[in-house]
Amino acid sequence: MAQLGQSWSCAVLARGGSASCRCGIVTAVLPGPDQPGEAMVSCVSPDSTVYYSGHYWNDLDAVSAYINRQITGRATAPWHQHFKTRRRRHFRRGLILNCGNGWVERELLEAKLIESAVGVDYSEELLARARASAVGLPLEYQQMDINVAALPEGPFDVVVNYAAAHHIARLDRVFRALCRLLPESGWMVSYDYVGPHRNQWTTEAWDTAQLLNQSLPEELRQDFRYPHLATMLHQDPTEAVHSELVKPIFERYFQTEEYLPVGGALAYLLLTHNARLLGASDITMRDACVARILEADAAFQGEHPESSLFAYFSGHPKKSVLEEADLLSQWTEEEDALEEHAARHGGEYYPLTPQQVAYRFEEERLRAEEEERLRAEEERRQAEEVRRRAEEERRKLEEERRRAEQERGLRGLVVRAARSRPGRWLRARQPVRFVEARLRARRG
Repeated sequence: MAQLGQSWSCAVLARGGSASCRCGIVTAVLPGPDQPGEAMVSCVSPDSTVYYSGHYWNDLDAVSAYINRQITGRATAPWHQHFKTRRRRHFRRGLILNCGNGWVERELLEAKLIESAVGVDYSEELLARARASAVGLPLEYQQMDINVAALPEGPFDVVVNYAAAHHIARLDRVFRALCRLLPESGWMVSYDYVGPHRNQWTTEAWDTAQLLNQSLPEELRQDFRYPHLATMLHQDPTEAVHSELVKPIFERYFQTEEYLPVGGALAYLLLTHNARLLGASDITMRDACVARILEADAAFQGEHPESSLFAYFSGHPKKSVLEEADLLSQWTEEEDALEEHAARHGGEYYPLTPQQVAYRFEEERLRAEEEERLRAEEERRQAEEVRRRAEEERRKLEEERRRAEQERGLRGLVVRAARSRPGRWLRARQPVRFVEARLRARRG
């Protein structure tokens, strides 16, 4: 069984850096734009110190080339170059979702895909870094929790979702607002994690990845641990919160022009956080193992098309759906019900995987063992307290017996002295009184 306690976070999947997410829960209650009187609750991360850290599969050049080939057909051509070629245009003003430190929009400016952009993020610390790096560039930044806040004022002709939507709890609300914000000629382009929520890998992918891991040289193997749901909820309740819903909810509000699965069902599990492989000194052996892993990943993707953890997709808004009041109301009710269910169940939205069920059984066993240990420890403590008190009582009784014996001995001496020398009784009386006073003082 996997060890308890490790969580997996999705990478920000490009040279701009990787991100692992760890946070507490900040609850914001704000009115929704569709129903101003309605209060909505959102969970966001208050701590940005662990973003852009960790070791992810795309830190390897071979993986970046693998991802690029899946999208563009060329190892050196990134996703945005593919989008620009397909659209045969550049965009005047883009909205960048959950922009972090701003590397995505700076790269899009450099690629001449956009002329200007507005980036939004919850973290003021990351936005400060973005602003510092954007001096002299046509970039603006706004702090907000996208789950509940109104979007920036347009016009925008493109929205960029780069590894952002899988952190959004209110996906229907946000994608609906984006559909309203964009003109009919506008576009939304995404490159995101669309795999199992909370990184709860399927049994087939998990078992296959473990077998592949065992076939690697021991010094390059992954320390395999199935993501522990309770740990993920504690560290980052936004991580892959509704990742499986990103694609279907996107398709509610956008006409999909292109959807390209990237893979990762095996390679991401084997390479991400694999410190031994990523830090290997034998580069030739490492590269050979990475090539084997990527080949197996592609084969698994071919056999299981639905297994891809990451995908590139783009589309333009379906304005007609915004007129379907009953359907919109139904989707809002479904999202509200999902969030209410999670609020009642400690942040859990969906049924547990077999691995999480096994975790729960193990946790119950460990909890029962701990409770038994604490009970036995308390019993030992109580027994020790009884023994200590008995010993203290015995010492008190022994001290009283000793004092009583001393008192009897002194009185006996006085009596014997008085009987043997009656003429000296009066002279002896003064020390006797002194002794009696000492005895009374002791008894007191």
